[in-house]
Amino acid sequence: MTMLERVAAALLVVASMAAVGLDLDAVRARSILAQRGLLARAMIATLVVVPLTAAAVLALAPIDADTRVGLTLAACAPGGASATVLTLRARGDAALTAALVVLATLLSALATPALVALLTGGGSRASLVAAASGAGVAIALQLVPLGLAVIARAHLPGDVTVRAARLANAASNLLLLSLIAGIAIARWRSVLDAGPWTFGASVLLTLAGVVAAHLLGRGAERESRVALGVSTGVRSLSLALALAATVYPAPRTTEAILVYGLAMYLVVGAAAELARRADR
Repeated sequence: MTMLERVAAALLVVASMAAVGLDLDAVRARSILAQRGLLARAMIATLVVVPLTAAAVLALAPIDADTRVGLTLAACAPGGASATVLTLRARGDAALTAALVVLATLLSALATPALVALLTGGGSRASLVAAASGAGVAIALQLVPLGLAVIARAHLPGDVTVRAARLANAASNLLLLSLIAGIAIARWRSVLDAGPWTFGASVLLTLAGVVAAHLLGRGAERESRVALGVSTGVRSLSLALALAATVYPAPRTTEAILVYGLAMYLVVGAAAELARRADR
């Protein structure tokens, strides 16, 4: 990735985490955190089922090593902030989705680099160094702005935090669209050349996350199951791109993440629309 792309990817993560933190209602968050069984099942789906499915699928797919790293990065990076918007579209519990995004973000700062290193490097010394570097990046770009945003919400007037959350959300959406569009325009031929295996694997991994979370949410209300499915299916492209920019800079890795993102939004967007129509 170019220096401009790396800076944009870093700013994207910071803006996304600020938007999540500023929008987090403390009272609702505490009531959600009390549902420990539901949260545990959601984390199993997003941090165990999807990465293990990625390991199995990518081991069989005839793709190159850099593409495999890119898809693994995306599959192992939970906590996509856009999940809240898609949950609203599906008429699910958006507050639960927001809480799941925060929880996944907290865990992913260490879990994502470790999972990627384990699945792509088998625990070698080089993979452990990459994991340590990735953890540092994730903590700096995710946990710090998230913590500052939560503190700001607790101490600033409500109308100020609402405006700030809207601004941060708009900035994150603009940065995500700009980054994806910029990379796609600059490397459109390479993205198209990724081939059906890369796109097909991305669709399969996204479906696995949505279905697994929905099944693990059995017994919960419909809105909660929708939240689990959407929040698991939507991965953090911002984190994946940031790690690709700093730790795994091969062009094919970045292009694979973009393909995953396209497949992810197509699958989860369609699932959200089906859920919305079913609730009429």
